[in-house]
Amino acid sequence: MEDLDGEINLNAEKKKKKMKMRWSFLLVCLLLHLGLTYSEILKPHHSIPWDEPNEFIKKSDTHKPQTQLRDIPIPSEWQVLGPFPVGTRESGDSLEAYGGITKIGKDMLERKKRGERVDDEMYASEYAFGGYTTWMSVLASDEASVGPIVYDDEEKFGWSIIRGFYGWAANQWQGWAVSSIEVPSGGNYAVRCSHTSDFYLNDNHFFGDLYGYGNSWTLVNLPSGNYTFSFFLLFIC
Repeated sequence: MEDLDGEINLNAEKKKKKMKMRWSFLLVCLLLHLGLTYSEILKPHHSIPWDEPNEFIKKSDTHKPQTQLRDIPIPSEWQVLGPFPVGTRESGDSLEAYGGITKIGKDMLERKKRGERVDDEMYASEYAFGGYTTWMSVLASDEASVGPIVYDDEEKFGWSIIRGFYGWAANQWQGWAVSSIEVPSGGNYAVRCSHTSDFYLNDNHFFGDLYGYGNSWTLVNLPSGNYTFSFFLLFIC
């Protein structure tokens, strides 16, 4: 009987220790959460020194990616290459097979500068009839937004057929928009590309303001000169 009582007491002590450990763990998690939340509040969300950031938040829909480079005019014309398939979980770039957007974008701009056609450059895409697509010229609006960018020509792109095979997933497509900018004087610049995950200045890779919150700027140091400006497109039709 004494042995049984001792075993019961021992089990009770073990349960108490487990309960204490659980409550301690929960308390630590709560404190960590509060600490992280508090640290987020303390962070300076707006670090652009010259004006209130809200002055640079422009309206944009999902078919008009925003591109802003403080104190440097945004190009009025862009060359867009797409559409290419994209999955929900994978983010492979179809153009890597051709050397990547920084290479083919620069080559395209050089051809265009020489007065040559660029819409005869063909790139493989499962969304296009014939299996290939090419560059399309798109204008920027007064709001520093590029587009709208729309591929709705059923004679060139077989959306209805593709959706019959793949369903909703076929509504997603990716591509790139490319243009050139002139930096008149070297210095530090703040860049924001809304509704895009990635952009390049020449070969330098940066991350964009994907969800378009308007408070994500990238600070870059740019010597004077001409730059190839490329940004990634990810749309749902």
